[in-house]
Amino acid sequence: MLASFAALFACVFFIAWIVHLRGYREAILKTADELTLSYASQISGKLGQYLDGPLSLVKSNKVLFSTVPEMDIGRIPDLFAVDLAAFEAADIISVGFADGEYAEAQRLADGTIRRGRSGVRTGGALSMYRFDAAGRIVEESRREGYDPRLRPWYLNATEHGSLTFSEPYSYVSTGERAIAAIEPLYFPDGTLRGVTSVTIRLSYLQDFITSLTSAFAGHSAILDEKGAVIAASSAESPFSPEMMGEKSGIPLRTSWAGKKWRLVVLEYDGKAEMEWKIAVALPEERFLAPMAKMRLQIGGVYALALLAFIALSFLIIRSLAEPLRMLGDAVSSLKDDLGSGRSPARRERDLLAVIAGRRDEMGQLAGAFSRLSEDLTGSFHSLKQSVAEKEILLKEVHHRVKNNLQVISSLLSLRADDAVDSAARVSLEDMQERVFAMALVHEVIYSSGEFSAVPMDDYVSRLGGSLSAFDRSPNGIELIIKADKVVLPLERAIPCALVIVELVSNAFKYAFTDRQRGQVAVTLSRIGEELELSVQDDGIGIHSASSSGGTGTVIVKALTDQLEGSILTVTGQQGTNITVRFPLISAK
Repeated sequence: MLASFAALFACVFFIAWIVHLRGYREAILKTADELTLSYASQISGKLGQYLDGPLSLVKSNKVLFSTVPEMDIGRIPDLFAVDLAAFEAADIISVGFADGEYAEAQRLADGTIRRGRSGVRTGGALSMYRFDAAGRIVEESRREGYDPRLRPWYLNATEHGSLTFSEPYSYVSTGERAIAAIEPLYFPDGTLRGVTSVTIRLSYLQDFITSLTSAFAGHSAILDEKGAVIAASSAESPFSPEMMGEKSGIPLRTSWAGKKWRLVVLEYDGKAEMEWKIAVALPEERFLAPMAKMRLQIGGVYALALLAFIALSFLIIRSLAEPLRMLGDAVSSLKDDLGSGRSPARRERDLLAVIAGRRDEMGQLAGAFSRLSEDLTGSFHSLKQSVAEKEILLKEVHHRVKNNLQVISSLLSLRADDAVDSAARVSLEDMQERVFAMALVHEVIYSSGEFSAVPMDDYVSRLGGSLSAFDRSPNGIELIIKADKVVLPLERAIPCALVIVELVSNAFKYAFTDRQRGQVAVTLSRIGEELELSVQDDGIGIHSASSSGGTGTVIVKALTDQLEGSILTVTGQQGTNITVRFPLISAK
C-alpha cells in the first residue's frame, strides 16, 4: 500500500512539475513575443518621428519654389540653413535643377552648418563653404564634375513622379549611407524644373535599433517592400525576404544559426506612403536560460515535498492498515457466514480486537459494522427463505397454467374431432395450435428457472417441432428453425410465438396448394436492440393463396402492433417472405 501511495504521489508531483514548467515556459515566451512586438512598435514610432520632419520640409520647399519661381540660386543655401537649424533630424536640404544648377545646406558632425553650390558659377564643381567671423565665404572642399541630375535621389524622384523617399545611397562628401525625402518640381506647362530633397543619415536609425535590441542579443532591421535592408542592427540577421509576406504584428518562431528566435514583422504606419517593414528577432535562449536554474530549484522543492508526503503516508497507513486488514477479514467472513449460516464468532473476535482501545473513527466504524452484520445476517436468512418460497410458488403457477392450457388444447382437439363442418374443425385446430404455443411458453419458463424471461432459441426450436406435428397438409413440408440466443420478457414472448404460429400455419395451409413438397424457414435474429422474425416459404406466392387478407393476416397485424413492430411482405413465384421487426423492450 505504501508503494502505491508513493507511486501515486510521485506521479502527481511529476505531472504538476511538468505542467508548471510548461506554463512557465509559455508565459516566458509570451513575454518574449510581447517584448519583440513592443520593440518593433518603438522602432516604427521612432522611424515615423525621424521621417515626418523631412517630409514636411520637402513639402514647404515645393511651395517655396512654386511661389518664387525665379529665386536667386545664391540665396537658396542660406534659406536651407535656416530650415536645417530648426529640424535636427535632417542632415542635408538640397535642390537640383534640370539645367544642372544645385544648392544645399549640410549639418556636420559637430553641429555646424555649411553651404554648397554647383553649376555655372562654380564651373560644374560642388563647392562646400562656410562663413567666417567677418562674414566672408571660406571654401572648405571642392569636388569637380558634380551633376545633381545623375545623383540617385534625383533619378528616383523623376522616376517616381511624386513625393516619396529615395533608395539608400552614399554621401559624396563623407560616404555615409543616407536616404532622402524627394519630390519633383514642375513648371506650369508640366515640364520638369528640378527636384527638392531633404536627406537623413541612416546611421541614426541604425544606432537606435541596435541599442534597442542589444540587451537581448537580438536583431532588428528596417526593410523596404522588396526586402532590401534600409537599416539593420548587424550585417547578418535571421530575416529573409520571404518573411516580409507574413501578417503584420503576429509573433512567429524561426530557426537561424542553430537557435530558435521569436520574430515579429510590423508594417510601417506613418505619414510617409511607403511599404516598409520593421522586423525584430529575439533569441529564445535569452529568455529560457533562467529556467534551467529554476527547474533545479523547483525540482528540489518537489522532491522534498514528495519525501514529506511519503513519510506522512507511512504514518497514516501504519495506523490504519492493520485495523483495515482485520475489518476486511471480518467482511470476508461475513460473506462466508451468510452463505453457510454459521455463527459469526470469528468475525466478532476480529471486530472486538479492532474496537479494543480505539475511540476514533475506526473504532466507531467497526462497532457500526458489527451491529450491521447482526441485522444483515438475520435479514439475509429471512430473505433467502422468502425467495425460495416464491420461486417454488412461481414454478407451481407456471406449471399449473401450462397444465390448464394443455387441458384446453386437448378439449379443442376433441371438439375438432367431433366437428362435422370442416371449416369449424379447421378453426378449432387453429385455436388448439395457439393455446399450445402459450402452454409451451410456460413450460419453457418453469423448466429454465427464469420466471420473468423466455430463452427464445430453445422456445422457438421446441415450437417448431410442435408445429410440424400439427401440420395437416398432405404434402411433405420441411420446417427449418434458426434462432439466436435471445431472451424476451414474458409479455413479448407470447405475441412473438403467436405470430410464428400464424405465419407457419398459413404457409402450411396455403403456400403449397397442388405441390408435393416444400420448405418453410423460420429465422429469429437479433439486430442491435431489435428482433427480426422471418418466415419464408418456397410456395406459390401470397397473391395466389386463399389466405391473403384472411383472419390469420388480421391476427398477425394485431400481434405486430402489440409488439410495436412493423411487417414487410415480399412475395412472388419463388415464394413468400414475411418479416416482422420489433424492439426487444417496449417503449411504453
